Amino acid sequence: MIRVLIVEDETIIRQGIRSLIHWGAMDCQVVGECTNGLEAVSFLKETKVDIVITDIKMPGMDGLELCKHIYENYPSIQTIILTAYSEFTYAQTALKLRVHNYVIKTKFVKELPPAIEETVQYIKNLEQANSIQNRDHMKSLIFSGILDGSIAEPSKISYWLGQYNLDLENYFIVLSEMIFPGQFS
Repeated sequence: MIRVLIVEDETIIRQGIRSLIHWGAMDCQVVGECTNGLEAVSFLKETKVDIVITDIKMPGMDGLELCKHIYENYPSIQTIILTAYSEFTYAQTALKLRVHNYVIKTKFVKELPPAIEETVQYIKNLEQANSIQNRDHMKSLIFSGILDGSIAEPSKISYWLGQYNLDLENYFIVLSEMIFPGQFS
């Protein structure tokens, strides 16, 4: 389940985001709410979060400062900015901070769910790509272990092949010996 943090200083908007969106249908769970960026920074130190939805204008630390903090310290967290301001300079700054989406507050009931769904899909695609890379890396290590003898017992070979759902029927090993000119003179 994708873990979401809502950062919004206006109580009615924060509660609206939490209650008007069907989080479970998007495979999401709201794990916290903060009223400004400073609270969010503290929250992020203690709690795993996948998506932060933040307002721009807030007391203490605003949303752009929070996005900068996330960008520098939590690169895997995706951010969505929710704001009453449609000024291009805000959007431009948000792009530099790798904000995943930018939604205007007056349209959040209609536009926030698709923005969240798009972000969730992006996270799942990243996880799948990382999983495939990890599987390929582990496959290489397992086969190297079989070849160099560090994985030699049939039970260990079966265990490691089973861990990564690998099948030896599609692989073959070629051993060769190189003979250099003058080696046997």
